[in-house]
Amino acid sequence: MQRTTMRSRRVQCGAHSRYGIRVRSGRDLSLGEVCIRQRASAGARWWYLLSIDPNFVNEHGERIVKHLLSVLIAFCFVPAALAASTPIVEVFGCKLKEGRTMADFDRAAAAWAAQADKLPANASYFAAILKPYRGATMYDVVWIGSNPTMDDWANAGVAGMASASETAALAGIEAVTSCESGLFAETTLYDGLKEKPGDVDAVIESFVCSLKPGKTMKDADAYDAAVVNGSKALKLSTYSQYRYAPLYDRRDVQVAYLIVNDDLEAFAKGFDAWNDSKEGQAANAAAASALSCDAALWLGHVIHQPTTPSNH
Repeated sequence: MQRTTMRSRRVQCGAHSRYGIRVRSGRDLSLGEVCIRQRASAGARWWYLLSIDPNFVNEHGERIVKHLLSVLIAFCFVPAALAASTPIVEVFGCKLKEGRTMADFDRAAAAWAAQADKLPANASYFAAILKPYRGATMYDVVWIGSNPTMDDWANAGVAGMASASETAALAGIEAVTSCESGLFAETTLYDGLKEKPGDVDAVIESFVCSLKPGKTMKDADAYDAAVVNGSKALKLSTYSQYRYAPLYDRRDVQVAYLIVNDDLEAFAKGFDAWNDSKEGQAANAAAASALSCDAALWLGHVIHQPTTPSNH
């Protein structure tokens, strides 16, 4: 979960360029210089150009900048459909390092959470850990963190890399896990769960999907519309559902979904109600027609709540 040292300056990006960031196992950074966030300025499209500190060294002793230049030429463009108010979600899929246990990870995650609020930029940051329960899981634990906007995400990253306590806490997590990461834009499809103060546990369904041959994102959009319509018709209060559009992830991932259930009892109630309804069956058929998904069930636990209002 390494966040590389970066600095920023303002630039104006080309109209036909694009950008890319990828972090894998905390070391393979497909980033040289990248335009990361937009600012409106007299009608112009202004962005911040982030560049890696050339003195930063990865865990294998390779200089990051030399590696970056050999891997990727980074450009700048944010998809037009990504609104400034779109929540940004970072996902770290982690495996325990040899000789490490889940208890080691829990201690490291708790140590991070204990110091998180020392960093003002974490005021808008939501973090939860997911542990596999059933299904197609390839990780021992997944960390999901979200910010209300790309600006908040970038600011938290820069501030975190300048904070001794934050970097030390993240180093503690890296000492026990090896992680892959992705960055996603979040859309709330249905918000049925009611806030319960102090309730930090949930049962979460994940669906990581690719389009079937001959299908397009319009077909995925049709499934989303069926979910929204069906959820509104059934008015279930047992779950909330989110869509994640990958900004940086594996090429075979076109869309992902999380369904957050209050607990196992709520999961079972919602599962039965959805699958017994004509609306749920229609949505399921739309998904089966368009998407091929790896599905899993997780036990989720919130380890940090925003201290400023957010969508969670």
